[in-house]
Amino acid sequence: MKYAVKTIWFLLGLLVVSCNEGIDPITAVDAGVDETAPQVTITYPTEGVELMPFEEETSITIKFEVKDDIEVTNVKVSMDGTQIASYSSFKDYRIVLEELTYDGLGNGDHKVTISATDLEGKTTTKEVNFAKLAPYSAQFDGEVFYMPFNGDYMDFISFEEAGEVGNPSFAGGGFLGADAYMGATDSYLTFPMDNLKSTEFSAAFWYKVNPTPDRAGILVVGSNPDDRFQGFRLFREGDATSQRIKLNVGTGAGESWNDGGVIDVTTGEWVHVAISISQTQSTIYFNGVEMLTSAMSAPIDWTGCEELVIGSGGPTFSYWNHGYDASELDELRIFNKALTQSDVQIMINAANPYIPQYDGESLYMPFDGDYIDLIGSKAASQVGTPGFTDDSQVGDQAYMGALDSYINYPADGLMTPEFSGAFWYKVDA
Repeated sequence: MKYAVKTIWFLLGLLVVSCNEGIDPITAVDAGVDETAPQVTITYPTEGVELMPFEEETSITIKFEVKDDIEVTNVKVSMDGTQIASYSSFKDYRIVLEELTYDGLGNGDHKVTISATDLEGKTTTKEVNFAKLAPYSAQFDGEVFYMPFNGDYMDFISFEEAGEVGNPSFAGGGFLGADAYMGATDSYLTFPMDNLKSTEFSAAFWYKVNPTPDRAGILVVGSNPDDRFQGFRLFREGDATSQRIKLNVGTGAGESWNDGGVIDVTTGEWVHVAISISQTQSTIYFNGVEMLTSAMSAPIDWTGCEELVIGSGGPTFSYWNHGYDASELDELRIFNKALTQSDVQIMINAANPYIPQYDGESLYMPFDGDYIDLIGSKAASQVGTPGFTDDSQVGDQAYMGALDSYINYPADGLMTPEFSGAFWYKVDA
């Protein structure tokens, strides 16, 4: 009998140990005293996120967490004011983790609302606003690639995902949209060049430079690490206060160097960077301003170039310490043409679009250094050598005519039964 009792106590001890395994630490509470209302956290979608799938209607997985000090009795989920789910039975009545898939989400602004009620009837409601955008179509002439980095690494024109090397990440916010790419140690993205190679090539993006490490590859396309006669290399070099953006282009039998311009690191601001490679020259623009143009002896050579590397020098340009880039990068676009200064400015204007100020306004051309209509997002063509003057009524500059010179703008969209035009004018007799 004595041994039987000992055996029973031993088995009970094992039962206690085994029951404790796999259980999180338990927090003591005053039984029956419900002190606080439930805590509701919506983990997805996040506030302001913009979904841009390739279909007119899509599905979204709503993820949320509810905590209460005593007991959650009910959780209700609504989409745009209509209840889509209700929960009243839980595995853990104090910590509720749920995922819910909602189908048939259409284009436009949406709101997810989650209300949780505890045992004493205290209710907490949280909501998140997000948007589902129409499937993307190229916005700019010659655009063949667009990666907004809003929570994924997808090209919204081909709907193809970039490959990941290491652990690239997101910044938690971007210049546009909900997020941006942010580099990490020994990490970068890769994307196939199959449909991106052309005799003229351009790329543009918003960039917030991180000077650590002091040099890095930004966008690189190469065929091998032995020479730089194919593809191109956009990279940076400098220190904690300034970083110079440079471009190297392979021309088959040789290479062309463009020493670009310098970004002031201390401002911590986003800078719009664009590279334009024609068949005879390369140009680098910062915020729509030309930094430097370099001649090329031949067009860019794509022989053996298989992939684009984003955020590093990658396998073909990691020498000279041009490794990973810890900077933030947003709104990456690639073009099959050489961008002009007007093309670049139109892109920048699109990030902060002009809103017509007057009833019926259909064209607005302020002439601040360019001939761009801010409503139609088009640039007038030049005949001869029209110019600008700093003697302006509004803004920084004004149009100034020259001998046998003028500008042309398409009349499409401007021919109406009623028509008006207005401008400030200083006559030259």
